[in-house]
Amino acid sequence: AKAKMIRAQQAQSQTQQYRPVAVPEGSNQIITGRRLQHLLSEISPTETLDPQAEELLIDFAEDFVENVVQFACEVARSRSSDTLEVKDLHMHLDRNWNIRLPGYGNLEDVGSASSAATRTSTNENHLHRREAVKKRKLGK
Repeated sequence: AKAKMIRAQQAQSQTQQYRPVAVPEGSNQIITGRRLQHLLSEISPTETLDPQAEELLIDFAEDFVENVVQFACEVARSRSSDTLEVKDLHMHLDRNWNIRLPGYGNLEDVGSASSAATRTSTNENHLHRREAVKKRKLGK
């Protein structure tokens, strides 16, 4: 998964500037405790981070990134590509986490217009079914 993420970053660097995350040599961590402490000091200089909270945040960050990359790779495979692209990440983050990537447009711009139309008609169908169920319950 890391190799695909690196390829995605390399492909993105050709079209846009990005700021890579510095990972200490020989470490598999996405974020370090020292970096978390630095982030906390930027937000609130008087606060400290409990070691257990630090460990929990590191685990959460690693799980989150692994989940996003894994799902985005599945999205890339579904479009018969072996390259993870921003649109794959964007789709997963938007639909599953409600996270928008600034500067990358709307999801409909990234995906096809037909997928947006399918979602709309599916929603409408679902609403019609719910209304029919409500009417049947009231009628009994």
